[in-house]
Amino acid sequence: MTKIKLYLGDKFSNSEKWRKQFKQKINSDNIEFISSDYVLKNQSDYIIYTFSPETKSMETIFNVVNDSNHFKKKIVFLVLNETNGFTTHQVKSLIATGKMVKLNGGEWFDNWNHLIEFLR
Repeated sequence: MTKIKLYLGDKFSNSEKWRKQFKQKINSDNIEFISSDYVLKNQSDYIIYTFSPETKSMETIFNVVNDSNHFKKKIVFLVLNETNGFTTHQVKSLIATGKMVKLNGGEWFDNWNHLIEFLR
């Protein structure tokens, strides 16, 4: 069985924590996290961006929108608001970003379960 290659497209503030949490949730040997080396981005099956209230930089938003124009169907945008830590304005902006990603051919999820279901 071929492994799904995932490129983590942003600089996660807790990247190791996120990877570990993701691996535990998906519980699959079919996932391979490839290096965050930009050259390997083209070799990935999906480029995953996450955004949560703990994210300190807007760089993720800029990058997901830009990459959704270049990599189209490879882009996956995951918004994690498990703690309801976003303001009303931030939620509206994240919905608009998610819609833009989808219009460009990518995927947008608002929870782990939908992402994991998509990858399986």
